[in-house]
Amino acid sequence: MIAQHGESCILICPFKSTTKSVLWFGPKNLVSYTKNWQINTDIGRQHRIRIVGNYSIGEFNLAVHNLSRMNYGLYRCASIVNGRSVTSDFMLKILRKPTISNDQSRLQFSSEVGKITYVSLHGFAYPSPSFSWMSSSGGKLGTWTIAYANGEFRATSTILPTRRSHINDYKALIQNTVGSLQILINLHVYEPEVTIEPRVSCNTSDDISLTCYINTNDSHLWENTWKHYQSNVLIRNYEGNNSSMVSVWTIRYCDYQDAGEYVCSWTYNQTEVTASSVVVVYGRPIISKQDKVRDGETRILSVEFFTSSLPIDVDWYINGKHMEESYSSSSKIANVILRSYGKTFSTVGYRNDFVLPNSNERQREISYRIKNQYDSVEGAFVEGNWIVRMNKKGSTGLKFTKTTVSAVSLGRHSKGFPLKFMLIGIIAVIVLIMFSIAMIWFYHQRYILKVFTELERQEIRGTNVQYRFDQPRRESEDTEEIAITSMSGVDDAVPNERN
Repeated sequence: MIAQHGESCILICPFKSTTKSVLWFGPKNLVSYTKNWQINTDIGRQHRIRIVGNYSIGEFNLAVHNLSRMNYGLYRCASIVNGRSVTSDFMLKILRKPTISNDQSRLQFSSEVGKITYVSLHGFAYPSPSFSWMSSSGGKLGTWTIAYANGEFRATSTILPTRRSHINDYKALIQNTVGSLQILINLHVYEPEVTIEPRVSCNTSDDISLTCYINTNDSHLWENTWKHYQSNVLIRNYEGNNSSMVSVWTIRYCDYQDAGEYVCSWTYNQTEVTASSVVVVYGRPIISKQDKVRDGETRILSVEFFTSSLPIDVDWYINGKHMEESYSSSSKIANVILRSYGKTFSTVGYRNDFVLPNSNERQREISYRIKNQYDSVEGAFVEGNWIVRMNKKGSTGLKFTKTTVSAVSLGRHSKGFPLKFMLIGIIAVIVLIMFSIAMIWFYHQRYILKVFTELERQEIRGTNVQYRFDQPRRESEDTEEIAITSMSGVDDAVPNERN
């Protein structure tokens, strides 16, 4: 008998008896369902079962409601007729489109490049379904092998990824006459867990060890390497131990150069797993740069430095005499340049500016001392050229002695007005000035030419008339001499007319 999934059906027992019991048995394994109209309450699906028929004539038929795959199987009606035992069997088949166990449609399988990945599917369907590949990420696909019985199937196939990009998503299609189901098969790289202490700190001159573990039970030989970074700049590499699942990097007599991020990496067959640890080194401040700057009549001494701990104090001395805090000294956050094992990187530090007092006393020696809670460092300025302009970009003014900054500084770059725009503006101003000068010269020459032309015209006619200058007296001395000569000619002509 074939029925539709979710519907109801009635199994009619061919035996009727008013004196003997009529029994029903069902899946799985023909367990007892009913005795006459009484239903066995020990079975898990008793709410879906009913006995229907005319009880008075010994008619006991089995009705099953809301059919599901659990109702698929063999049913048996049994009784005693004329003194002998009789039975009648019913094979109930439920039409059903394919489904996967636990109603999953996305399956994951661990995979490695160059090794066969076995894909196995278990589910239910009636009638028997077919299997096919729908899409691929490039791996070599095998054929499907199907085992099917009593509405249950098991199907297997293979995927061989030959590249790292092949370890990705694939699709398979399961279908029968009732419906179809798409299965997403996701291959993922086997990635064992890597553990390391996330943060390690030390004081200057201490020894520390970074220990990195890879937790795996396979027999593969995972290769280990370390990378040391400061502000995203690669400082150095270290080849770890490949013969075990533990790698140790020991840092002897650590100082500021050893601070930063340490990345522990394990690789095998194009698979890489990593973990990182941040090392913080506490010690004296590190001087990055010092400048002598003249801004007009003001002379400023600047020192840039880095420190991993707060608070900080900066003291200035002139000829051995300590200058008080209020004596025009200030600290600001600024990007500073440091070197670590031959590599240069930028990080967040400080700049302290000290304004030299106007004094007639000769300032032979100017020194400073920078102190944090661990240690101090000293420096001095020697005689030399002064930088005429002071660059004030990339810093933020703070109070003198106490400033907040993270223990592990990340590189930040200051933003100022782009130099190319300043150059374009200067060139534009120069071109405008040159154009203005050219126009003034052009109009001036044009005016002089006009004066000479008028004088020559008057001489040709024999008439000397004084030319009136309407322009302001900004012309050259040559123009004034021409005007005087013209007026003298007029005066000489008057007596001749009178004669």
